[in-house]
Amino acid sequence: MPFFQCDKCKKIFEWDSVSVETCPNCNEKCSFRDVTNYTKDNGGPGNIDTRLIED
Repeated sequence: MPFFQCDKCKKIFEWDSVSVETCPNCNEKCSFRDVTNYTKDNGGPGNIDTRLIED
């Protein structure tokens, strides 16, 4: 299942797809970045790609 990160609060969620506009964590209207690792590098498929996470 893919992982998505909120662009405002930086919380990471595991969802089939992004179908929300309001983050369930910060309750703001946000966009979400796909931070799923799709390659063998950095943990392999199905994991979070730490190179894509914003602090």
